Amino acid sequence: MSKQKSYSLLLSIALFTMLGIAVFLQLRSSWTMQRIEEQRLAKRLSDDVHFLIETTKQDLLFQAFITNTHRTNFADALISFNGFEYAMFQWQCQQNTPSLFDSLFVYSQKQNKIYKWTGVSLKETTIPSSGILGTLTSFIQNNPVFQTQKIASLKTGQILIVEPLYLAELDSHIYILSFINKEHFFYNLLVFNTEKCVQESKDFFFRIRDTESDTVLYESEPDCPPYFFDNPDFAIALMQLDKSISIMSNKKMKENQNTDAEVQADKFYEIVEKPFQQENLVLEVIHRQGSLLKASARNMMLTIASSLIVLIVLGITMVLLVLNMRKAERLATSQQEFISTITHELKTPIAIISAAAQNMSDGVITSPERICYYGNLINKENERLKSTIEYFLLYSKITTGTNLKHEKHDLCSLVKDEINHWELPWKTNNFQIETNIPNKEILIYCDKTAILSAIDNLISNAYKHSKKGKFTSISLSLENCPLKIMRHSFTPSNTKQAAILRIKDHGEGIPKSEQNTIFEPFVRGKAAHNNQIEGSGVGLNLVKRIMNLHNGLVILENSSCAGTTFALVFPVVHEKQET
Repeated sequence: MSKQKSYSLLLSIALFTMLGIAVFLQLRSSWTMQRIEEQRLAKRLSDDVHFLIETTKQDLLFQAFITNTHRTNFADALISFNGFEYAMFQWQCQQNTPSLFDSLFVYSQKQNKIYKWTGVSLKETTIPSSGILGTLTSFIQNNPVFQTQKIASLKTGQILIVEPLYLAELDSHIYILSFINKEHFFYNLLVFNTEKCVQESKDFFFRIRDTESDTVLYESEPDCPPYFFDNPDFAIALMQLDKSISIMSNKKMKENQNTDAEVQADKFYEIVEKPFQQENLVLEVIHRQGSLLKASARNMMLTIASSLIVLIVLGITMVLLVLNMRKAERLATSQQEFISTITHELKTPIAIISAAAQNMSDGVITSPERICYYGNLINKENERLKSTIEYFLLYSKITTGTNLKHEKHDLCSLVKDEINHWELPWKTNNFQIETNIPNKEILIYCDKTAILSAIDNLISNAYKHSKKGKFTSISLSLENCPLKIMRHSFTPSNTKQAAILRIKDHGEGIPKSEQNTIFEPFVRGKAAHNNQIEGSGVGLNLVKRIMNLHNGLVILENSSCAGTTFALVFPVVHEKQET
């Protein structure tokens, strides 16, 4: 048995060590998952914003559209005029905001011709001698600065984009002159593209802000509190133009120019309001939880919480497993002791009967007095053996759930019968007996044999465990329900009163460490072992099972060095129930 205990201890240590390692690994995994979640959300948002920027560039810049649209029928877009015109048509068709361009022109520097986009094709038109278009074409003719893409803010409230291209068929540079409506660009194009490209990220709030005027151009959630964006997770400029696209200044360049060029430059710079500030348009993003860090921390806490619940359940399971193992060990020990006790209880009367019968059959006993004595001894031990066998048959009957025969009996009469049965042993051993049994009937439904066995068991325990105190008190009383005794409550559904039978002794008492296990099967206290008190270890368990089958209770009401009190609680039969 000591080996089994050591194995149980080692297994317990191993299980709890594994549980501790599991907790550590789970916490570490949760921390790693938080970092991965942060990176995942940031990467997803970064991809969405990059897609937004590229989509906006394709809407504004013809070259960006051609570069990012991989179609074979655009192969001659920069070779033939017809191919270029078809590509222009496709570029305009993919526009989601048709009113974005106030006007769109294509200027051929070599031919000094200008074509206006009609919506479906390019139509040659006269170059005006004055105005923005005339000034711009003259400036392009006389200024080499337009060899790269240019962007500028005009005083007319428009955004001007100049894109130089080389068309092989014409052997000439052509320039796409895009006059963009700033209001439509801010409030239509950017809003539409943001909703299309970024709005799918439902975990975030978005807004587009013009930092120069501190104006909010767009909000994904109008009800979102402004303070949410005090520290946004991301603040990204929406107009991230390539290095090849330069910003046109509103100041005259200091290069040496001829007189005509200077005149045209002066006229051009008069129509440029200011350099286009691409960094002014900012997309601000904040997670709905208040920040990306808070969101990932919350997800981590949820993961940790769910993991801890699993670990707690696992820990409880391990604890229950260890407790059950120890309980099984105790049960195995108790069963061995029970078998030893039963063997002793059966062998003792059998040995006495065998010895007495052998002496009589061998003629050792011849006198009538001795023969009568041995006959009484055999009869007494036979009754003891019969009683022991019936006792264990009753225990087997109760534990296997065999139906008992419930009939109406007077509890007072049953208790008095048991008192009469024990009168001789009490008198022989000089016990002081106190009884308080009512003279009226207290009717209960019960199996008579089972209830007598339960009462007899408690009286027997009081007798065996109080031979030094030599005192037994038996009292029976009626009390109203609901009834509370110690930590137990008794509220039967079909009666208003309960009968309480109390059996008290002046023995050594039951230690507190043993009080929680006295009703378990095969359990005997240390005092019973040390004092070699007769018993099987199933008596109180049998009493508990009998009382449960009668909808009653058995309670250890009090136990101290001054003695022990057990109480049996029975539901009482009333006259209305009888009828």
